[in-house]
Amino acid sequence: MGVINITPNSFSDGGNFNNPNNFFKHANYLIDNGVDILDLGAESSAPMNKAITINEEISRFDKNVLPVLDQLPNKIQISIDTYKIETIQYLLSKPCFEKYYNDELLIWNDVSGQTHDIKALMNKYPKLKYIHCHNLVDDRSKTLDHMDYSNSELSLKSFFNGSPHLLDPCFGFSKTRQQNFELWKRLSGLISTFHENTWVIGISRKSFLRFLDLDKSDPVLITQTEIIQAILLKELIVALSNSKHKIDLIFRMHDPNVFKSIKSSFKFNET
Repeated sequence: MGVINITPNSFSDGGNFNNPNNFFKHANYLIDNGVDILDLGAESSAPMNKAITINEEISRFDKNVLPVLDQLPNKIQISIDTYKIETIQYLLSKPCFEKYYNDELLIWNDVSGQTHDIKALMNKYPKLKYIHCHNLVDDRSKTLDHMDYSNSELSLKSFFNGSPHLLDPCFGFSKTRQQNFELWKRLSGLISTFHENTWVIGISRKSFLRFLDLDKSDPVLITQTEIIQAILLKELIVALSNSKHKIDLIFRMHDPNVFKSIKSSFKFNET
């Protein structure tokens, strides 16, 4: 899953892809480098940023994505990264997104963690895949205030218990730096417990992977987090390789070369 932020203020790539030409070029770059899913986000979820309105989020999709979406290669999956129900409803009404939905290639990546209010929408659109994220906010409108809702206990088992959806432990959301590391230690066991679910793993460029005291815009900082990400993801693959269950993972990342580096470090049986 390759991330494309059509925002002016996302960490590391804010402003880079919030015009249709740059979006289209980067989407094709990701696809050409092995990405199977494009995760499109029009609002930065970093807690230092203020929430934008529904109209502003929709206008960013209207301006940057809709003019060129139907020119992307067939069979690529599209993930919509939004916690606003109104935004996903609007996009589902558009013919270009409706095509992805009808072909079962559309995913709703909802970082709010709320599932109590999505039943009507999911019943209306049964082919829509949904990512259930771990976030402890008590209302989806408070999603960007997630750090105000951290808890001393990492009770992801009870949070995800019985969920039929794709699962995302949502590193960085409602978790302290130490809890992110603790979650990583527990992750292979958690995935094995919920082995029937597909898991989305997104640690790409997360702040808890930063160890050098550098400015956020420093390319050395990004390189550092990407190297650490590659090491951790390879460790996860190895930890799960002996599982008696079939494990389905989606790796969410900004740079497809990170996955290439992981893949090249293994010997695959081509037959």
